[in-house]
Amino acid sequence: MLLEFNEVEILYSNIILALKGVTLEVSEGSIVSILGSNGAGKSTILKAISGLLTTESGRISKGAVIFQGKRINGVEPAVIARSGISMVMEGRALFRSLTVEENIKVGSLIRKDGKKQIAEDLETITRFFPRLWERKRQTAGTLSGGEAQMLVISMALMTKPKLLLLDEPSLGLAPLMAEHVFEAIKKINADLGTTIVLVEQNAYLSLPISDFAYVITNGQVALKAAAEELEGRDISCYYLGAN
Repeated sequence: MLLEFNEVEILYSNIILALKGVTLEVSEGSIVSILGSNGAGKSTILKAISGLLTTESGRISKGAVIFQGKRINGVEPAVIARSGISMVMEGRALFRSLTVEENIKVGSLIRKDGKKQIAEDLETITRFFPRLWERKRQTAGTLSGGEAQMLVISMALMTKPKLLLLDEPSLGLAPLMAEHVFEAIKKINADLGTTIVLVEQNAYLSLPISDFAYVITNGQVALKAAAEELEGRDISCYYLGAN
């Protein structure tokens, strides 16, 4: 198992439980969706995996996060990133004054392999988002929301992650652009073999490209199943009362 999230509890201000004994498993090479309403605890799971919990966003009070057989609770985010986990956070954080190409290359800064391999990977990544590469000399701050989402995913891929964490990639996108982004996510998984954990509210976009799915309600796993078993089912009842 590439990632194990074992009975994890996350506490806010030593009082409020944001996650209540959540257990997840992510197999290597798979796409796993974490579904649920805003405030259910989905993004908190990604922050716990990537080491990005802060005093304000909570702390792991019980349980363990295991990546490639090693416990990563309490490990510095930079060390976790170098171990092969890359997270694309909600909000599309970019270097707005840099060009598209310069932003993508930022993702290679933590790598230690040679320029030739980095150049080859850059060429590979641009094939997933040809529309974005047409704007490679355009400053990132002038991109549309969909193009910006493509760019932050490209930056994350340049780190050569074993595990890619995506937080609400469809948020704020027009339906057609969201479809393009999710098609690219599926192709990234198929072509590169990158394992992906996908946090989403939109089950109609995420389930068709996923292998397995968890539905989170009020900081707990309310439902888990193979993604194909959930497609076509009305799971809206699990989205209620999450805030």
